[in-house]
Amino acid sequence: MANKERPKIGLALAGASSRSVFYVGFLEVLQEHDFQVDYISALSGGAVIAASYACGMLPEMKKFTLGMNKELVFSLIEKSKGKGGLYHLEKVEEIIRYYTRNLRFEDVKPRLGIVTTDLTVGEPVVLEIGDIARAVCASCALPFIFEPMAWGNKLLIDGGIMSVVPGPAARQAGMDIVIGLNLQAKPHVFSSWQVAIGKLVRIIKKALFFDQATQLWQNVAGSLDFFKSYSPLVDRATLNRPGVFSVLGRSVDLAIKAQKKDNPKTSKYGCDMIIKPDIHIPFWKHQLLFHFVDFSNVENLYQLGRRTAEEYLPKMQALIDNYNEPGRN
Repeated sequence: MANKERPKIGLALAGASSRSVFYVGFLEVLQEHDFQVDYISALSGGAVIAASYACGMLPEMKKFTLGMNKELVFSLIEKSKGKGGLYHLEKVEEIIRYYTRNLRFEDVKPRLGIVTTDLTVGEPVVLEIGDIARAVCASCALPFIFEPMAWGNKLLIDGGIMSVVPGPAARQAGMDIVIGLNLQAKPHVFSSWQVAIGKLVRIIKKALFFDQATQLWQNVAGSLDFFKSYSPLVDRATLNRPGVFSVLGRSVDLAIKAQKKDNPKTSKYGCDMIIKPDIHIPFWKHQLLFHFVDFSNVENLYQLGRRTAEEYLPKMQALIDNYNEPGRN
């Protein structure tokens, strides 16, 4: 790179729920090799790791993620006080605030872009100013499971609703080279059967009174361990927010719209390179959402992250070295 200007490098981290420990190993290797990153766009579980990395807390986050288990997760999520989701993320926000040192976007390097979805407008929202911990929680607000999060005049949910890999956010931030990491086992947040259920819920809501629809869902969800301890939905006039069925229906609509735009087999999500490690998740765990609380493989995922970074570092460096070559578009 002698006599050449170094291109700006961006990483785009997909959501990964319990698999996010992969990113700890990956970023750890980049640090060890002094691979400079200028910007990280991330969403959902990827945002948690990206934020701790930018805030200088990756070693501490490594200890935390390698010790994660289902019991710890359920101790951190509490029954919703509103009506937009089954649980809220207040305790989770306290944990994230520790691992981001209560910093703001303006205080950290590399720069961060936490990707969320505006539930009302139906567009991606990239948070780059203000409170990092709260922004991360907004990006983790998986529809139906967690309450949407208010941010100014916006109501924000999981950034993965609109796009799995947030490459466009890094590109819009001025990055010359964008490297995406995709740990998703499916091309979108909702699988086909979950989309079908979302449509059915909307039909039920229209056909029945709200209380009847709520009771029906409680009867169905009560058979799944993940949903057993949520509180009944309460209609509170003081809460100017959509109910859980409205959130789910709107999210499904947005996901369907996004699915029509992207071909997961050919899309590079606005990235120059997509890294997609082979992570196997049993079909039944994915379909029943159990992969969100499956921490039985965290050590192997961490090591896979390290091996993947070692494998791709020469390819990533080649992108940089060839950036200013004559004839490059």
